[in-house]
Amino acid sequence: MPGNKIDGNIAAGGIYIIPLRKERIDDIYAIEKECFTDPWKKEIFLELLDYPYAVNIAAAEIEIETGIGAEETEKTEKIAGYCIFYHIWEECQIMNIAVKKSMQNKKIATKLLSAVLEYAEAENISKIILEVRRSNAKAIALYKKFGFEIDGVRENYYKRPKEDALLMSLQM
Repeated sequence: MPGNKIDGNIAAGGIYIIPLRKERIDDIYAIEKECFTDPWKKEIFLELLDYPYAVNIAAAEIEIETGIGAEETEKTEKIAGYCIFYHIWEECQIMNIAVKKSMQNKKIATKLLSAVLEYAEAENISKIILEVRRSNAKAIALYKKFGFEIDGVRENYYKRPKEDALLMSLQM
């Protein structure tokens, strides 16, 4: 089954898509709590790092400062968002995608979703599926922009607050 083939080389507009690693979990968890009314527990993110079907990526602003000597450099990563998706057989399921509120409206979710689609294409994925809150108009518009279609509704899927989920998919 899949390995995490995201290697940190996808860059656009100063944002790099990088593998999500353990040392970034606190940043990811802070974004999760900021963006969702029913956030995942921190332990779930840690478990997903070792889950063989999970692909865990982050969007980061990376600043490199060069010191006086050519070898004196310092790299700083500021996590702006993340995406977790499962790759099982020929299908991907987007589980979570979130962007720090102060970094929203900067096309970061677009970059994360583009990375998922690039991965899917490289891995010969035939379909990508997801659930999204019916009220999340911005996310729905983004998914539709990428060609996702609404396939159905899961009634009362979300609990805090209670809300339906739209089922969406993209045939590759």
